[in-house]
This record gives sequence, structure tokens and C-alpha cells, in this order.
Amino acid sequence: MQVGDLVKVKRKYTQPDLVGLVVELKEDGVYGGVHHALVKPIDSESNRMMCAMPQDIEVISATNR
Repeated sequence: MQVGDLVKVKRKYTQPDLVGLVVELKEDGVYGGVHHALVKPIDSESNRMMCAMPQDIEVISATNR
């Protein structure tokens, strides 16, 4: 997973899944892995960014960098 990827985020409870773009990755300074990702929704009326944990993210389309 990297910045610019198109992802699907599994949300909690009865909320539908969210499709969006990864805008920023927050890394954990202690272990060096990705702690959470900042996702901008593309299929919603709201433009609120969402923080998502890596285990809740599925990459739909990866960027070629």
C-alpha cells in the first residue's frame, strides 16, 4: 500500500464500505511499519478524510511508481 492507491475500507458496524484514495501514510516510529492511512473518499457526498488501519484496507488498484 502506498500513497495514490485506490482502496476499499471496511468500516465498522452497519456502515457501507468506503472507496477512496490513500493521501498519506502514518508510520510507527518504534516498529517501522504503517500505523494508519489517511483516505480521501471518492464516492461520498462528504469530503471528510478518514483514518484507517491497515487491516481494514483492501487495495483495489495500485499506483505504478
